[in-house]
Amino acid sequence: MVKLHLACGNNILPGYTNIDKYVFDKDIYQDDAIYLTSYINDSVDEIRSSHFVEHLDFWEEQAAFKRWFEILKPKGKLIFEVLDFERLCEKFLDANDDWEQFYNDEEGNYFGNGNNTNERWSVLSAHFYGNQSTKGNYHKNMWTKGKAYKLLYHVGFSSVSIETFNYDKFKELQCLRVEAIK
Repeated sequence: MVKLHLACGNNILPGYTNIDKYVFDKDIYQDDAIYLTSYINDSVDEIRSSHFVEHLDFWEEQAAFKRWFEILKPKGKLIFEVLDFERLCEKFLDANDDWEQFYNDEEGNYFGNGNNTNERWSVLSAHFYGNQSTKGNYHKNMWTKGKAYKLLYHVGFSSVSIETFNYDKFKELQCLRVEAIK
């Protein structure tokens, strides 16, 4: 089976071709996770990604989902995880707006990268914009259940299911796990 793990960072998954454009490691294949030029149509069984699609602008997003659909085999599976933007907005609006962790140098934090999910200008703002700590670590896009259903059916996927779960790093934040079948 051909299984791809896109924009893997340092999270190497056994049994997958781990792909990242910005992380250089002997176990990581260097390729553009949007176009995947090394793969022909109908050649991949599964594509997996975690917290990557929010880093694509609208044009990249359109190109990526069309390309991924093309290279997946019939009945191939696309699985991705992303923050639930609707829940993130609710959490942001309910959080303190006192700039408590906007610049929090004492703890080694910088803009939008504090650790308190009860402060608007902490980790919450980082999830809107990305923590911007490295090249490519910017958010250009957000996801909701509605967007995922509409976009994936529009591209041609025959089945889409979505479940919610709490983010590993910040349990108070809700994520979407989207699974689509070609």
